[in-house]
Amino acid sequence: MLTSVLTVLRTLISPWILRNWTHPVRRWYLIAAAAGLISLLIYPFLMEEETVILTGTVQKGEFRVSVTEPGEIRAANATTVVTPRVGWGAMTLTYLVPEGSTVMAGDLVAVFEPGEVLKRQQDNDAQLNILKADMEKALAQDESNREEARANLESQILAFELSKLQLERSKFDAEMERRSAALKFQQDSIALERARQNQKSKEIVGQSDLSQLRLKIMQAQNALNSTNQELEKLSVKAPIPGLVVYEENWSNGRKIEKGSQLWPNQPIMQIPDLSAMQSTTQINEVDISRIKKAQKVNVKLDAFPQFSYNGDVIEVASVGKPKGNNSSAKVFDVVISIAKQDSVMKPGMTTSNEIVIETLKSALFIPIESVFEEGGKFFVFKKTAFGFSRTEVKTGSKNDTHIVITDGLQEGDEVALSNPEQTGSQVN
Repeated sequence: MLTSVLTVLRTLISPWILRNWTHPVRRWYLIAAAAGLISLLIYPFLMEEETVILTGTVQKGEFRVSVTEPGEIRAANATTVVTPRVGWGAMTLTYLVPEGSTVMAGDLVAVFEPGEVLKRQQDNDAQLNILKADMEKALAQDESNREEARANLESQILAFELSKLQLERSKFDAEMERRSAALKFQQDSIALERARQNQKSKEIVGQSDLSQLRLKIMQAQNALNSTNQELEKLSVKAPIPGLVVYEENWSNGRKIEKGSQLWPNQPIMQIPDLSAMQSTTQINEVDISRIKKAQKVNVKLDAFPQFSYNGDVIEVASVGKPKGNNSSAKVFDVVISIAKQDSVMKPGMTTSNEIVIETLKSALFIPIESVFEEGGKFFVFKKTAFGFSRTEVKTGSKNDTHIVITDGLQEGDEVALSNPEQTGSQVN
């Protein structure tokens, strides 16, 4: 195209140029105009540069193979606060300490509506008072009966003694009078025995009635004590010091809140012990075979990425579970202990967990995107003075960003981060 432009300039414009070329001033105008025209014509062609191929450098040094997964902070030890066992029905939560509050052992953390329990307490208290009144009456009646029996016995003893004296005096009386005294003595003896039996019977009956009343009072008192204890249970207190973390409500899947209807033994909150923290994560089934107990972990808090904490894998689940409700992929729970505790750590914070699988002290490695595969062989495009050269390599361990090269490259070599063959760049 540039040749065609020059031909047009030569055949059509050359005569006019020659006429003005001899003039000294016009000559410089012609030179400037020609230069500008040529620049405008060839500018699009000059702008068609080669696509720039980014490169990476072969590095040598410590190479760490790791798996990085998101996770969540939790306390190593935590106490679950549950709904008290009071009755069999659901209870209404009327007070709940704010989530995130730091509480001490014995602090009030939740209160339930006392309605039904309060009514039972009032009924039991009234019943106990009635029984106590009955007891007072029974005691008074028993005392009266005992007094009456004692008086009757004393009277019969006197009568018996008189009959005994008359019987002794009748020895010198007529036969009729002696027989009459003997009968009177016999009658008073029987009456005395009956008085004694009557006193014993009334004591036994009185004791039995009082024992029954005492039993009823004890039962009523136990019932009242039980309802009093239930009332105390409705005011739930923290068993240990720690941070309040609400549990999820079974009925609606949301966190527990004031006004929730909860059943006995239903979890209300967790109070974790903040002196020992862990990070929990899930590893996919592809990587789980590489995860072992005691592997070192680098834990970072998403909220404070400038901080880093050392950790160790302490638990690896042996059974996987679905990654999601509609996913066929499986994940395995992994628990990581955090060596050093920090006041910024709170249960529920999200984390980034880098589990170190392997550490090579001295290795050659390059960016993983610079390695290509074809026919089961691996190769790179090494940069040379004449472009890029396809170079076969042998690879080793890899992590999320880099891969080890065991043969084919040297430290300091540059390799393409994309395939030059697909961009039209020179490859030799």
